[in-house]
Amino acid sequence: MKIASMLLIALLAGLSVATWSSQASAAGRDAAISRCIAQAQRQFPTNRRYNMSNRTFSYKACMHAAGFRP
Repeated sequence: MKIASMLLIALLAGLSVATWSSQASAAGRDAAISRCIAQAQRQFPTNRRYNMSNRTFSYKACMHAAGFRP
């Protein structure tokens, strides 16, 4: 009985840590998305056809540098 309650406590602690870290990761990703979009728009300010692909490459490079998948 005592082992089962210890396992339950460990499981609950693990779940709470996983939930907290995933929320922190989501906030970091949201911040990186905003930062990378702004950077790409600054680098390629016009909406011409060739600049859109340059913006895409710039955004993807920024996201990779931040450690996230674009």
